[in-house]
Amino acid sequence: VGGLIIVGLLGMSTLLIIINTIRLTVIARQNEISIMKLVGATDNFIKWPFLIEGIIIGVVGAVFSITIIKILYEYIVLKVQNSLPFFPLVLNNDYLWRIYAVVALTGTLLGIIGAYISVSRSLKTQL
Repeated sequence: VGGLIIVGLLGMSTLLIIINTIRLTVIARQNEISIMKLVGATDNFIKWPFLIEGIIIGVVGAVFSITIIKILYEYIVLKVQNSLPFFPLVLNNDYLWRIYAVVALTGTLLGIIGAYISVSRSLKTQL
């Protein structure tokens, strides 16, 4: 239960970081967005570059996290296995790769959701 609470808090903090990052990007490009609106660009046309940016942020963060998790887990498993051979550890590569896939999908999903929330709110407040 404690682990799920920590994962939830980390997920929420990640979502807030992505929302604020995309919001800063929208604010920095406020003049370009207003010009695009005057020319007749639709909201979806304006949203897509920011959504793609959110996807990229999520994927890069997930790849970075997976790399660190993989390196640290292999190091910790080696140390624990040598000092506590009776301690049960997950050594199944299929199971570990499933965990890495879940981390990658979750990171991408958080990037998409964060970008969508940020862009939707920012475009509503501009007009």
